Amino acid sequence: MFLVTRPCVTSTAVPGLPALKKPVRPTSTPHGVITSMAKVNSLKSTEDESSEYFINVTSIYIQGTKARFKQSLLSFDNDGVGGTKFSTLDPYTVLHNNIYKALIHVFVAKAKAMNITRVAPVAPFKVCFKAETVAIDAYGPIVPAIDFVWHKNSVKWRIYGANSMVKVSKCMWCLGFVDGGKETSTSIVIGGKQMEDYMVEFDLQSSKLGLSSPLLRIGTSCSTFKGI
Repeated sequence: MFLVTRPCVTSTAVPGLPALKKPVRPTSTPHGVITSMAKVNSLKSTEDESSEYFINVTSIYIQGTKARFKQSLLSFDNDGVGGTKFSTLDPYTVLHNNIYKALIHVFVAKAKAMNITRVAPVAPFKVCFKAETVAIDAYGPIVPAIDFVWHKNSVKWRIYGANSMVKVSKCMWCLGFVDGGKETSTSIVIGGKQMEDYMVEFDLQSSKLGLSSPLLRIGTSCSTFKGI
């Protein structure tokens, strides 16, 4: 079985991960590190050999509440526009404007309920918070969790504060998602920050994707992880 594997992403921009347009769906791996798998829709190969890989995100929830946006953005139109892909060339996840507005609407409301104080943002971010109101634990900032739901509700990728938040100064945390505008070719581009300290495995032959739980939650990180 031919595998393309990137054990860990350690920084917000890591060139070298095979560009992610052919299908991927999860497999079992040694040591039980990879815990969630998702079947991905096929996409025709392009003439460019630097293929990309798209995953089949069907919805987004923030702390249990669904973000309401134009659902068709998660599928491809007749011109191949839309969908969700991975990119280690983008430091932060880039969302179509309609998806971005829906996500931050729920996120800000959930953060307010946690007594997290919003402050004026710093570019490229549009949602930032006063650091002293954001509690921290061993896994990073305690903020509303973001779930990317895949082909069924029981298969989801949960993004915790360590991967959703960026500390831009000692006084401020910002939500590490960027508004990509209304003319994006891909509706969701998952960036390097959101993939930090995860193990990701791509099986091209079987069109499977393996994605671990956050390594911080099993007592390790990409900087110390020795691989399988």
